[in-house]
Amino acid sequence: MSMRIFDGVENLEGLKNPVLTIGTFDGIHLGHQKIIKNLILEARSTNSDSVLLTFFPHPRMVLFPEDTNLQLIQTQEEKYNKLAEQGLQNIIVQAFSKEFAKLTALEFIEEIIVKKIRAKKIIIGYDHQFGNSREGDINFLREYSDKFGYEVIEIPAKEIDEINVSSTKIRKALNEGDIETANLFLNAAFEINGTVVHGNEIGRSIDFPTANIQIADKNKIIPKNGVYAVKILVNDKNYFGMLNIGKRPSISKRLAKTIEVHIFDFSEEIYDLPINITFHKYIREEKYFSNLEELKSQLQLDASFIRAFFELPWSSFFSQKETFITYNWSEVQGANPDTIFSISFAKEKLSELPIQLWKFKKLKALNLKRNRFETLPDSLEQLTEIEFLDISHNRFAVFPLPITRLYKLKVLKASSNKLNYISNNIENCEKLEEIDLYDNLIEDIGKGLYKLKELRLLDLRGVMYGTIFQSQLKASLPKVKIKLDPPCKCMD
Repeated sequence: MSMRIFDGVENLEGLKNPVLTIGTFDGIHLGHQKIIKNLILEARSTNSDSVLLTFFPHPRMVLFPEDTNLQLIQTQEEKYNKLAEQGLQNIIVQAFSKEFAKLTALEFIEEIIVKKIRAKKIIIGYDHQFGNSREGDINFLREYSDKFGYEVIEIPAKEIDEINVSSTKIRKALNEGDIETANLFLNAAFEINGTVVHGNEIGRSIDFPTANIQIADKNKIIPKNGVYAVKILVNDKNYFGMLNIGKRPSISKRLAKTIEVHIFDFSEEIYDLPINITFHKYIREEKYFSNLEELKSQLQLDASFIRAFFELPWSSFFSQKETFITYNWSEVQGANPDTIFSISFAKEKLSELPIQLWKFKKLKALNLKRNRFETLPDSLEQLTEIEFLDISHNRFAVFPLPITRLYKLKVLKASSNKLNYISNNIENCEKLEEIDLYDNLIEDIGKGLYKLKELRLLDLRGVMYGTIFQSQLKASLPKVKIKLDPPCKCMD
C-alpha cells in the first residue's frame, strides 16, 4: 500500500481509527525512525491507520523570517520518500502560518486532533510541545484525553535521550564535511536532488567532464565546500563519481557557489534531466590552482582515492591522459611509470610485492586490500609520494615499519588484520589525517600516535581497549574524531 499525502486537515476521508504522531521531522533521522516504528507497530496491533501530522513551511521560517540560517536536511519530496520507505501509511501536511501559530494548545487539540483528524491514539515524545507559546505538552494532552476520547502513548525519555541524535547535530556535521556522522545519524546516505544544467565545459577540456547541478529548493542544506565521493542516479542507472562544491577559485572569480559532479566511465548527454546524488566521503577542501594542468593532476589523484574508496577498477584501456589503477598488474607492464599515480593489487592473493613496483616513483595511492601479506619490504620507502595506503584484510600481526617511512602518507587503512600495537615511529608520518584500525587486536597504540597533529579521524571500532585509548588521546589530539563501537543501549 502506497503512502497517502493529505494537503491540510480539511479533507481526510478514509482514515481508519488514526494513530497519530506530530512533528516537523526534518531529516527522518534515527530518532524520528524510532517514533515512526512505534507508530506503525501500534497501528498494526489495532488494525488502525498510522498518521503523521507535519507542517510546511518549517515553523521557524514563518515565526522568524529574518533568520535565514535555517537549512533543511531534506526537501519535502525527499522527506515523503523516506517516510514511505519506513512504512508510514498517511502524512498530513498542514500549511503553517502566523494565523495557525496563534492556536492555543487546547484549540489545537480540539479543532485539529479531535474534530479534523479524529485521532484515537497519540504517540508523542516526553519533551514535545505545541500550541501558541508552546504551552501544550504531553501532560496537557493527558489532561484532556478522557474528555475527548483519545489515548496518549509516551515515548519514554530514556529511549529518546539514548539515541542522542538531532537534526541540529546532522546540520552541524554536514557543515563541517563530516559525512560519516551525518550518514550514521540519518541511517542512510545524505542526498541532494536537482537538475543537470549547462556549465562552461572547462572540465571537458581536461578530460574531467562534469554535470552542473541546480538545486530547486533554496533552503536545502548543502555540505561544506570541497570534494566528495558520491553515488549518482540518473536516467534510472546508478554510477560512482566525485563531486565538487564551491566557488571554483582556479577558473572563476565569481563568488556564486556551484555543485558539479564528474561521473566515472560515463559519456552520455544528460542536460535537463533530474539527478540524485548521495554523499559517502569527504575527500579534501577546495583549493586554488595556478593553471589547469595543476587542477587536472589533483583531479586525477582525487579520482584515484575515490575509486579505491569504492573498490572500483579503472577502465582497462591505458591512456597518458588519465590516472590508471587496475586489479591486473600485467596491464601496467610497459607503461610509462611517470603516468601512473594509483595501483591496486586488491584481492590478488599476494604475499609479496613484485620488485617492478618500485619504478613507479610517482605513485600516490597503493591498494593492497584483501591479500595474504604478513610483512612489507623496506623497499616500500622508495615510493616517497605515497599519500594513500590500504593494507586492510591481510595477515599483519606486527606493524609494518616501512610504512613509518612514507613521510607524505595521509590515509592509512589497516582494518581487519591482527595488529596488536602501533609503532612509535608512526610519528614520522606527520601528515597523517586518517587511520583505520577497525577490527584489530591492538593493546598498545604507542607514543607516536599522540604526536600526529594533523590526525582528524581514527577508527577504533572492534578494538577492545578503544574507549581507554580515546580518553588518553583526546588530551593530546583534541581535534581528532574517534570512532568506537556504540554501546549496546544505543539504537544506531
